[in-house]
Amino acid sequence: MSPQIIRRGKVPTILDEAVSVGTRGVINFTGAGVAATDDPANNRINVTIAGGGTGDLKADGTVPLTANWDVGAYKITANQLESDVAQGTAPIVVASSTEVSNLNVGQLGGVAAAAYATTAAATVLITTHAGSTAAHIGGAGTVASVAAATALITTHAGSADPHSVYLLKQMAENDPLLLDEVLSADGKYSGICEGGLSGTALAFGDVAYLAAASTRWNLAVASSATTSRGKLGVCVLAATAAATTTMLLWGKVRADAKFPALPIGEPIYLSAGTAGVVTGTVVSGTTDYVVRIVGYGNTGDSLYFKPDNTYLELV
Repeated sequence: MSPQIIRRGKVPTILDEAVSVGTRGVINFTGAGVAATDDPANNRINVTIAGGGTGDLKADGTVPLTANWDVGAYKITANQLESDVAQGTAPIVVASSTEVSNLNVGQLGGVAAAAYATTAAATVLITTHAGSTAAHIGGAGTVASVAAATALITTHAGSADPHSVYLLKQMAENDPLLLDEVLSADGKYSGICEGGLSGTALAFGDVAYLAAASTRWNLAVASSATTSRGKLGVCVLAATAAATTTMLLWGKVRADAKFPALPIGEPIYLSAGTAGVVTGTVVSGTTDYVVRIVGYGNTGDSLYFKPDNTYLELV
């Protein structure tokens, strides 16, 4: 606004950008930043309109904010937001836990994105659950820590092994990898596994060896040194011959039909009578039979599988 005053007699006419706003004997100036003062020495009234005061926000940035700014229920739209806050202070404070679509970050929890495992044609789900007071392994594809949070990192869809588990950290002091304390039902397991191909039909709980010639898993039996002295595993994914399977290399497995009466806390051996079966009785009396501990009984129907690296071959 550029007010002009034109005198007609004793009463001035006020113009705003050459447009008359009225003829009055009194002119009243109002509004923040407007000041009118009497100047008798110069026989005039001085009207001062500030060009920008403390606390004003100007688009060109020449007048900065001097206090926190709250725009209420409105949103601010811009091409780019940049924070220059020093290290140690969070650049963004968020009250809502609602997911932010299309948010692309270089780190997650301070770990670079490249450190996280990915699988082709698979979806990686990372879910955090607060409030845990103990460590649990909730079955295939889940890992829990002793801390009050559980990180579940499960690979699904399109992978040969639909329940691969990745531990994306170095094990620290007093932060153990815990096996499930009590397997909840028949067909459950907890431990370290690997995928492979079966050389023959395998049922859940069968003990098998990795055949050197075919690199496939076949039933192990103590009556044959070839099938009982090398790498062993317990089948935890039943398979027909020449099919994909999963073998437990170390851990706990419950197979009610395969382990009906294991002695608790006692050594468990490969059976010489039936291929793929274990027993609490030491093999004896037959030449070339193999005596090898494959683990220990946890309950009557669950085995702590830990094949011994040594074995005895009877003569």
